[in-house]
Parts: sequence; C-alpha cells; structure tokens
Amino acid sequence: MSDWEMLRLKEEVVIERLFSFLYMELPKHFQATGEKHDFWEFVYVDKGEVFIITDLGSSHLRQGDMIFYSPNEFHTGHAAGGTAPNLIIMSFVCHSPAIDYFKGRVLHMEQSEQDLLYYLISEGKEAFDPPVGHPKMMIPQRKDDALFGSEQMIKNLLEMLLIRLIRKQSAGTGKQRPESATLATRNEDLFERIAMFLKDNVRNNLSFEQICSEFAIGSTILKNLFKSRANSGVMEYYNMLKLEYAKRQIREKMYSMTEIADQLGYSSVHYFSKHFKKATGFAPTEYARMIAGKTTRKRAPQSVLLYGGDPL
Repeated sequence: MSDWEMLRLKEEVVIERLFSFLYMELPKHFQATGEKHDFWEFVYVDKGEVFIITDLGSSHLRQGDMIFYSPNEFHTGHAAGGTAPNLIIMSFVCHSPAIDYFKGRVLHMEQSEQDLLYYLISEGKEAFDPPVGHPKMMIPQRKDDALFGSEQMIKNLLEMLLIRLIRKQSAGTGKQRPESATLATRNEDLFERIAMFLKDNVRNNLSFEQICSEFAIGSTILKNLFKSRANSGVMEYYNMLKLEYAKRQIREKMYSMTEIADQLGYSSVHYFSKHFKKATGFAPTEYARMIAGKTTRKRAPQSVLLYGGDPL
C-alpha cells in the first residue's frame, strides 16, 4: 500500500452526455413547433433576437442572452424584432445537484463567457463531420481525423462555462480582477474598437494599411492583436464579417444577390458567388434554399451516439 496520501478532486458540474451542439443561422420568419425532453438545454443568441415561451413564462432574448431549459420543461419560440437570428444550442445530460441553479434562468454573457462559447464552436468544427455550424448538419457524427482530445475539450469547456456562470451569479460583483487582467484591458479595448470599425465598414473595401493608419498602430501590433484575440488575421476577420453580412441579407430576403454583391463592393455577382462558395462550400442560391427550409422547425431523430434535437 502506498504511503502517499491522495486527494480525489471534487467535481461540482459533470456533463455525462451530449445530445446536440448546433450553430443555427435562421430566417427572420423562423417559428419553432415546441418540445420538451428529459435533458438540459441552453440557447444563446449570437445575433438578432428571439422570443421564447416555456412552462415558466416568456422571455425576449437579444444578442448576448442565454436561456436554460430544465428536463421536461416545454419550450418554443420564434425570431423577433424583424431579425434573422443566429443561435448556439447545446443540450446535455447532467445529474450534478449544482445544475439545478440554471432552472428558469436567463443570463447575459460577458466577453470572457462569450469567448468560451466561441472556443466551444471552434472545437465543434474540428470534432465533427459535418462540422458545427454547417447548414446541412442535423445529426453530426465523429470526424475520422478530428483533433486529438476535441470531444473532451468540448466537455471540459462546457463544464467550465457552467461553473463560471454559477460563480459569477452567486458571488454578485465578485472579487476584484487581478492587476494583470486590468492591464490587459488596453489590448482588449483596442481590439473591440477595431472590430467595431471593421463591422461599420463592412460595405467598404478597407485595406490592411488603411486599418493601421486609422488606429495609428504598426502592422506587427495589428497582426499580433488579431492573432491573440480572434485567432485569425485582420483581413481574414474582415472578410468573415462580409460573409456574415451577406448571409444575413440572404436570410432576411431584402435584396437580390446582385444587390448584395454590389453592397459589399464585389465587381460582379459571379465573383461574389465564387467567393461565397469558396468560404462556405455552397453557392449563395443553395444557401438561400437551405435556409428557406428552416422556416418551420422539423424534428431530427436522436443520435444513438452523441446527438439529437433541434433549436429552441
């Protein structure tokens, strides 16, 4: 028998099984039929607005809001505010007593919590085929060449997110941030200002040099800033914003493909379509058809391995 004393680590929140992990880009007329199930689920509004109705009441959720559904709680909802919402949906089994904290909860995510959600999405894109966020994904399956430990990372990140949310709400204002985090705010603020500038100019054709000049920073600083905060180059990030703008306009059906291409500064609708397909894997018209099929929710059969279910 060993003379060493061992401490069994206490686990407050344990995710036992994952049923769904979806990033849904929905049309502005989306309407869910409603359901209930015997596991937990949350819906996070990444863009747009949704109106949710449950056994416990109703809620109007906007960007940054998250709602939790407890097991066997009926829930339904629809797009709101004339927007075409983007939602992150995860449903899971958790029997830890601490999870009851989330029953009937509607929370607003701060930047650090949003970062965890986006990290989860990133892992979901690497772990499954088709990846999280693909419009054709209904019942995702394990990816043969997934990154090492990607499913465990999803489990750990989800548990970390739930623990942080319980800590934050239970502690109120919480402890003062350490000085190192306070000093790091300068770069965070700079990133947010540049990101907002890019978003405001999504219909222009900014160059890398113009962005540096606008904020009076060097090219190396700008590259390192976006690498650390967005894990991408600044122009890659800018093009992603253009793509998101195009997808939103397609879902809202206010403009033709030619008009969207013109708004984003493409020389022709053909070039726009080529760029869109290269970035997403499908042409704008194909994307429009897939989104049109989500106007009413259709139940997906549950996966025997990991997944099952639909948004809201």
